[in-house]
Amino acid sequence: MRPPFAPLLALAVLLALPAAAQAACPERVGVAFGDTLASIARACGVSVEALRRFNPGLTAHTLRQGALVRVPRPPL
Repeated sequence: MRPPFAPLLALAVLLALPAAAQAACPERVGVAFGDTLASIARACGVSVEALRRFNPGLTAHTLRQGALVRVPRPPL
């Protein structure tokens, strides 16, 4: 039998994942071969739109291996 609080615990873990990902992500991320804006955003717990806002001119076509992408930080 599953404890009655299991669904709430699962929800709490899902909601905490983006915050944990953001905390683990550095302020600037080096682009590796095969990285996409979506993969960087997902790994850092931010949206692609947030990455674009923080990196003017950054698009899928301008993303290059070795480039540094700034990652937005959550407000304190």
